[in-house]
Amino acid sequence: MQDARRTFQPRAIAAAIVALALAVGLAMSSTALSAKAKKYGYVSSALMLPVTNTEARDYGRDFNRDGARDNQLGQVFANLASQGLDMPGALDAAVADGDLLMLHSLKTPTFSKTKDASWQVLYADPAPAPDFSGSGSFTIDDSAPISSRLPAKIKNNKVSTGAGGIPVQLDLGSGLFALDLVAAKVFATCDKSSCSAGRINGGLRTNEIDLQLIPAFAELFSALVARDCPGPSPSSCVADSQGKTVQNLFDENDDLVVSADEVRENSLIQSLLAPDLDLEKANGQPGQDGENDALSFGIGFTAVKGTF
Repeated sequence: MQDARRTFQPRAIAAAIVALALAVGLAMSSTALSAKAKKYGYVSSALMLPVTNTEARDYGRDFNRDGARDNQLGQVFANLASQGLDMPGALDAAVADGDLLMLHSLKTPTFSKTKDASWQVLYADPAPAPDFSGSGSFTIDDSAPISSRLPAKIKNNKVSTGAGGIPVQLDLGSGLFALDLVAAKVFATCDKSSCSAGRINGGLRTNEIDLQLIPAFAELFSALVARDCPGPSPSSCVADSQGKTVQNLFDENDDLVVSADEVRENSLIQSLLAPDLDLEKANGQPGQDGENDALSFGIGFTAVKGTF
């Protein structure tokens, strides 16, 4: 028995040493990989709302795995664009004027292939005449919403993140407002100096639609009517103007003011903004319960190097 114990103990000790060495090696490897990860900052030089159904699909994501990308709100913007409403133009102006500056923070050890990357969406303070040359410097807006840092993987410069909450700020012509996307992801092709073919897509909960999106639509529509329909009746609307289009579509009582309730109760809007995603269970936890509870939305972006 004594010889057996003497034989067993050295083997056990050796095995323990090997196991410890492997654990230390893995930990050191992981630490070394994280230490090699560098931070790359970008600023969106363009944010793209879809103006066609094709663009809406391009910016979307296949949530239900039926082979088609989902972007129901993108389809709404495309539909409104077909009615002559230039919401994409207003968004372009907000970016160009420096009123809406979406920042992106990418941490990665390489752009060739890794699963040890991460991505975060932030916003900068307004900056007149923003520098989109790749040498611009920006200050993070501490009062603006930010996303959590999402895990990401990269292969051949193509970045894709895991799902999480991402706030998307928009300006449709009546000022900034934010939509909080759930189950959201970022996709882009990036190198050290820029990102192209970017898209952010996720779901909008029904209360987000009611409390944020519809009032933003109503404010914009009322501003267009006030501009193009001086009153006192709809007959004052400038022919073929955006205000006349909006007044015809949404001003149910012809008072030349489009209320949130008029937008909310509009049959076209109810159809277009009907939730198309089942992302949560009845208790609010991620999953499915057979009831659609969110509206799919995707937006495109391009970005250049920026310091912040």
